[in-house]
Amino acid sequence: MDSIISIKKRVIILAKQLSELDVSLKINEYLNDAGTPFKIKELIVDGEQVINGWYIRAEKIIFKPGSSIWFSEAAQQNRTNFYIVANEIICEDDNSPGLISWQHTGVVNQEPTSGQAASGHHGGSDGESGGVGQEGSKGNKGYNGKNAPNLTIFVLNMPSSGPEVNFKGQDGGNGGKGQKGGDGGNGRKGRPASQSAVTCLRGAGNGGNGGNGGTGGPGGDGGDGGNGGIVTVISKGDLLPSLEQKLRVIVSGGLGGPGGDGGDGGNPGLGGPGGEAALPLCAGNGSSGSSGIGGESGPAGETGRAGVDGDVFHGPITEENIINIFNIDPIPLIRNLVRSIRNNNPEQ
Repeated sequence: MDSIISIKKRVIILAKQLSELDVSLKINEYLNDAGTPFKIKELIVDGEQVINGWYIRAEKIIFKPGSSIWFSEAAQQNRTNFYIVANEIICEDDNSPGLISWQHTGVVNQEPTSGQAASGHHGGSDGESGGVGQEGSKGNKGYNGKNAPNLTIFVLNMPSSGPEVNFKGQDGGNGGKGQKGGDGGNGRKGRPASQSAVTCLRGAGNGGNGGNGGTGGPGGDGGDGGNGGIVTVISKGDLLPSLEQKLRVIVSGGLGGPGGDGGDGGNPGLGGPGGEAALPLCAGNGSSGSSGIGGESGPAGETGRAGVDGDVFHGPITEENIINIFNIDPIPLIRNLVRSIRNNNPEQ
């Protein structure tokens, strides 16, 4: 899938234990956000499965080898908290157990700084050297990576290896290239020779030297990495120790983007031609001025800041809350909703 960023940084985050109160709050959060969704009897994940909603509720979720679930970018526009509720999660292949992650398009690389720095002045008077080009401007900062959303998993059984859960922050984008340095100014033509009726008053002057090109601008700093998400796993207390081993959770912050390249150095200015002879008494033209030296490339930008690592929480669920989460019958609620609609619209 072109729109999915490759996973580069894998940092193990130790799980933190939730209190019973925290677990209850998580359950209330789920019920308030997701309401009472229909339960799918069996969800078979084969290949890449993109979810446009913010929850999955199924009696059983089965991951085929190498399969994956992605919460879509469209879903993330409205929500930052996602939920998976399943009595059982099964991975058919321990060596390729599957993946749960979030969809995000690649960060666009920053554009180079436009234009070019100002050129050095050209020689004004006879034989005057050109000026040095100005230094280029610093490149644009790279775009920041997105923060990962949060995921809560309610599960009662996981007989085999669990899927990888990757809610790593997105890496920052490349910094923009620095602006090109200004060109060196051209040297002025040398002063011409001068003679009187009887003698040479002044020989031909040399041309002015060309100015050096300006240094390229520093590259822009890389974009900052996005923050890692918060993954919460809630299950029966006796299952939690094994889930810590079976679920591979990645919530590290995204890497900072690399700094942009420094801008190119400016072009050297040309040396001015020598002054002209005045024959017959002032023979010989002046020497041409030397061309300037091309400017050096600017330094690369700094790497962007890494995102902040997320957190992993584990919490035990009580028997009462198991009923609340896993055994809610939505049919009475739907009937009440239909009855309410009919009462408010008696002509229908």
